[in-house]
Amino acid sequence: MTVREQWDLDDQRRQARAMQLAWAQALEISRDPGEIESILAHDEMTIRAVLGRNGVTVSESVVGTGEPAIRYYTAREIAAMTSAEPSWIWRAFAAREAITEIDGRIKAAGKTTLALYLVGALLEGELFLGYPTAKTKVVYLTEQQPGPFRAALASASLEQREDELRVVFRRDMAEIAWAELMARVAADALRDGFGLIVVDTLGKLSGIRDENDAAQAAAAMAPLQDAAHDGLAVIVIRHERKGGGEVGESGRGSSAFSGDADVILQLRRPEGNQPRTRRVIESLSRYSSTPEKIVVELTAEGYVLLGEAEAVALADGVRIVSALIGGGFERNEFGPTLDELVEASELSRPTVQRALKELQHRQQLSVSGKGVKGDPKRYRLQEKDSALTNGLLGRNEWNGAP
Repeated sequence: MTVREQWDLDDQRRQARAMQLAWAQALEISRDPGEIESILAHDEMTIRAVLGRNGVTVSESVVGTGEPAIRYYTAREIAAMTSAEPSWIWRAFAAREAITEIDGRIKAAGKTTLALYLVGALLEGELFLGYPTAKTKVVYLTEQQPGPFRAALASASLEQREDELRVVFRRDMAEIAWAELMARVAADALRDGFGLIVVDTLGKLSGIRDENDAAQAAAAMAPLQDAAHDGLAVIVIRHERKGGGEVGESGRGSSAFSGDADVILQLRRPEGNQPRTRRVIESLSRYSSTPEKIVVELTAEGYVLLGEAEAVALADGVRIVSALIGGGFERNEFGPTLDELVEASELSRPTVQRALKELQHRQQLSVSGKGVKGDPKRYRLQEKDSALTNGLLGRNEWNGAP
């Protein structure tokens, strides 16, 4: 079953629950004891009178049959009872009444680091990765021990936070069943004005024995769905499977986990010769406002957004290729070939080609050679654009925009 098929099943389950709640609410619209008794007895005339008085349309097939009525919603009613935009706590990525999943490799992607920096932004209502947040108190469930987690808190400048950030350790939840634990955490969060629950990581904390078992995966996600249904935002962190995979398919275990999520974020290191502090975030989302792929970088001040992935790759390519050409290739006085640039830069061939095309478009590049065997094209920077000083790539240092 694909993630989208799982989402469809999830939607059907939520709709069924909404219909049940609507029926229960219909029974509460009258305070007349005799009328309520007639409604509970499924008396057709009373049901029609009470629901008709409130503008409710009831399924013809179930009135008077002893079965609960199916509540049908019109498109206009749905528009009236919901908002056009989700109640974002982190715009485009995490919202109340929704589950966001973050996947990444174990101890390599930086899932917890990203989550804690997000928590810091939420506690202050500050921008995170260039997107607005809503000031929100947070409950954080962690599989880590207090010592290592304190270090993680310190790295995100959170170690002095007070009750606006509550942490629950795995060691303290061992005696409580997962469904009961989440029900209690969600109830406490709603009572005390908290808006987000973070579960890091779901596999460990939920206590399931086989992550590949769809039934166990669904049971682990059900309490989180209930918390979201009650109006909380939920972020679930999961480890990536050994073989990785596309966003939505890379999480370890059954696809039922991701099927119940509304936004899936895959956090990974970029390919090629990239800084170790850089990460690519790919997404699969129910919401059109969620960007498909962005590139971020961890700095001394926290995570910063570098931009859309293709734009960042092009900028990096231009910078590196410019430095290589401007640094001077000793192999030929007319400059390097495409193959030489690919070999020296450790970038993909298409990335180097796009960089060269961009430099030509900016009229910063001169080209010699016919581009045939024995006479390949060679590239040199125009003299006025050779803005390099010593240091970059072991020889020179870039001293300006590409």
